[in-house]
Amino acid sequence: MVFRIPAIDRYIDHLGVRLISISSDMVKVIGCGVLAFTCR
Repeated sequence: MVFRIPAIDRYIDHLGVRLISISSDMVKVIGCGVLAFTCR
């Protein structure tokens, strides 16, 4: 199905952006934790 409903599309875009930002924050936190433990 090529045609998409704008409202649903916007909702999915919003969800995707939030998921991406949350996952990138998690990667940063984990990366900092790993660095802190390995630099000791």
